[in-house]
Amino acid sequence: MTQRRARHPADVHVGHVGGPPAHRARAAGPGPRRAAAESGFVTAEWVIGLTVLVLPVLLLAAVLPSWTARHEAAAAAAREAARVAAATADGAAPGGAASQAAAEVLAARDVDPSTAAVEVDVPVGADGRTPREGVVTAVVTLDGPTVTVPLLGEIAGPDVSGEHTRRLNPYRSRP
Repeated sequence: MTQRRARHPADVHVGHVGGPPAHRARAAGPGPRRAAAESGFVTAEWVIGLTVLVLPVLLLAAVLPSWTARHEAAAAAAREAARVAAATADGAAPGGAASQAAAEVLAARDVDPSTAAVEVDVPVGADGRTPREGVVTAVVTLDGPTVTVPLLGEIAGPDVSGEHTRRLNPYRSRP
């Protein structure tokens, strides 16, 4: 018969199943030590975070309100330019009249007309006259507003444009 060896009272774990208790499993001594390079404030990460995250959000917040107003003004000017060009398609200069109409709409909306580029596409038939069927397209492009960024200076915002296409009246009278 084999004899069982008597256990020491410190080896008996009351109410614990599966090994020694957690407080005994740890190594003695203080916890893990941090390396000297891991402590403190890291300036490089702060600068990168600032330039990658904060600066674009500030630029967007500065440009967005004026961008939406300028986009709406460009769309309204393009609608008016296309309407005037379609109405004066048989006249001498539908492009000039459309540019003038777009400038008036922009001035009424407190946008400098000198920042706008107006392009009008009026179809020309084989005889040099405007055909009865077709479309007139007007595109108004506005220069983006500049935003002043500290330490970087002025940065130009995105250009905005509006486009409108209008059908020519096939029943209009021709000279």
